[in-house]
Amino acid sequence: MKFRPIIILFLLLIVVGPLAAQRAFPVKVDNLWGLMDATGSLLITPRYEAIGAFKKFGYAVMQYNGNTGVINESGGEVIPPEYQDIKILDSTL
Repeated sequence: MKFRPIIILFLLLIVVGPLAAQRAFPVKVDNLWGLMDATGSLLITPRYEAIGAFKKFGYAVMQYNGNTGVINESGGEVIPPEYQDIKILDSTL
Protein backbone atom coordinates (compact mmCIF):
# COMPACT_ATOMS: atom_id res chain seq x y z
CA MET A 1 0.00 0.00 0.00
CA LYS A 2 1.68 3.16 -1.19
CA PHE A 3 -1.03 5.40 0.21
CA ARG A 4 -0.51 4.43 3.84
CA PRO A 5 2.56 6.69 4.45
CA ILE A 6 0.77 9.59 2.77
CA ILE A 7 -2.31 9.12 4.95
CA ILE A 8 -0.17 8.95 8.10
CA LEU A 9 1.70 12.13 7.11
CA PHE A 10 -1.58 13.91 6.37
CA LEU A 11 -3.04 12.96 9.76
CA LEU A 12 0.15 14.01 11.52
CA LEU A 13 0.03 17.44 9.86
CA ILE A 14 -3.61 17.89 10.86
CA VAL A 15 -2.85 17.10 14.51
CA VAL A 16 0.53 18.86 14.90
CA GLY A 17 -0.14 21.89 12.66
CA PRO A 18 -2.43 23.78 15.05
CA LEU A 19 -0.11 23.08 18.00
CA ALA A 20 2.87 24.57 16.20
CA ALA A 21 0.93 27.79 15.58
CA GLN A 22 0.01 28.25 19.22
CA ARG A 23 2.25 30.81 20.94
CA ALA A 24 0.92 30.74 24.51
CA PHE A 25 0.05 27.87 26.78
CA PRO A 26 -1.99 27.96 30.01
CA VAL A 27 -0.01 26.96 33.11
CA LYS A 28 -1.39 26.30 36.61
CA VAL A 29 0.59 27.22 39.73
CA ASP A 30 -0.93 27.02 43.23
CA ASN A 31 -4.50 26.78 41.85
CA LEU A 32 -4.10 29.91 39.70
CA TRP A 33 -3.67 30.07 35.93
CA GLY A 34 -1.24 32.11 33.84
CA LEU A 35 0.39 31.84 30.42
CA MET A 36 3.81 30.66 29.33
CA ASP A 37 5.47 30.61 25.92
CA ALA A 38 7.07 27.65 24.14
CA THR A 39 10.37 28.22 25.96
CA GLY A 40 8.70 28.06 29.39
CA SER A 41 8.92 31.78 30.15
CA LEU A 42 5.88 33.27 31.85
CA LEU A 43 3.85 35.69 29.74
CA ILE A 44 1.29 36.22 32.51
CA THR A 45 2.02 35.48 36.15
CA PRO A 46 -0.64 33.02 37.38
CA ARG A 47 -3.54 35.09 38.75
CA TYR A 48 -6.64 33.81 36.96
CA GLU A 49 -9.09 31.26 38.34
CA ALA A 50 -9.39 29.68 34.88
CA ILE A 51 -8.15 30.12 31.30
CA GLY A 52 -9.96 28.35 28.47
CA ALA A 53 -8.48 27.01 25.26
CA PHE A 54 -7.26 29.53 22.71
CA LYS A 55 -9.61 29.73 19.75
CA LYS A 56 -8.66 29.96 16.08
CA PHE A 57 -8.03 33.71 16.14
CA GLY A 58 -5.88 33.71 19.28
CA TYR A 59 -8.35 34.57 22.05
CA ALA A 60 -9.25 32.67 25.21
CA VAL A 61 -11.90 33.19 27.86
CA MET A 62 -10.55 33.69 31.38
CA GLN A 63 -12.06 34.03 34.83
CA TYR A 64 -10.89 36.44 37.54
CA ASN A 65 -12.68 37.14 40.85
CA GLY A 66 -15.74 35.26 39.62
CA ASN A 67 -16.10 37.36 36.47
CA THR A 68 -15.29 36.46 32.88
CA GLY A 69 -13.16 38.29 30.29
CA VAL A 70 -11.00 37.56 27.24
CA ILE A 71 -7.20 37.51 26.83
CA ASN A 72 -5.03 37.23 23.73
CA GLU A 73 -1.96 35.04 23.21
CA SER A 74 0.33 37.89 24.25
CA GLY A 75 -1.35 37.98 27.65
CA GLY A 76 -3.23 41.22 27.14
CA GLU A 77 -6.77 41.57 28.45
CA VAL A 78 -8.87 42.23 25.35
CA ILE A 79 -12.10 42.31 27.35
CA PRO A 80 -11.71 42.99 31.08
CA PRO A 81 -13.20 40.43 33.50
CA GLU A 82 -16.44 42.29 34.18
CA TYR A 83 -19.05 39.88 32.81
CA GLN A 84 -20.92 36.81 34.06
CA ASP A 85 -20.31 34.85 30.84
CA ILE A 86 -18.65 35.35 27.45
CA LYS A 87 -18.73 33.11 24.38
CA ILE A 88 -16.18 33.47 21.58
CA LEU A 89 -17.71 32.90 18.18
CA ASP A 90 -15.36 32.05 15.35
CA SER A 91 -15.54 30.13 12.10
CA THR A 92 -15.55 26.74 13.87
CA LEU A 93 -19.29 26.86 14.62
